[in-house]
Amino acid sequence: MKCGILKNNKIFTKELITNSLDKYCLPQMCNKNNVVLEIHYRIVSNEYAQCNLSSDILAEKKLISAYGHEFFAPPNEYKFIHLAYHSISKGNFDVGISSIFDLFLFKRKGMINLDKINKLAQNYNFSTDIDIFNLVIKLDSPIIKL
Repeated sequence: MKCGILKNNKIFTKELITNSLDKYCLPQMCNKNNVVLEIHYRIVSNEYAQCNLSSDILAEKKLISAYGHEFFAPPNEYKFIHLAYHSISKGNFDVGISSIFDLFLFKRKGMINLDKINKLAQNYNFSTDIDIFNLVIKLDSPIIKL
């Protein structure tokens, strides 16, 4: 099965990229199967500051292979921090249980290095988000009886 080409719903212009709080992504692109691709160019919405997290994610990208293609992806620590921020501070868990499912997927696949994550989270002032996810991870751990 071959996927269709993704196309913009709008014609791209430089005016589509702004510092406005209501704009942090390019217009959605979709294909004939209604698969939607949304490309964000900011993660945090402070319009008066450069998005350091976005810049660092792009700087630290790694080349990975999946489904017969190669592409760049952020390291796991950045994925984890983005998940925590998007789920908690930005969305107030508006994505529902899916963020907890994703958290457990990170844990099950051994993608969590809490030392690296906690250090990075301090750099972006996301320690509270990470603390909440750390608590969920601890609550999921088996209780050790002495």
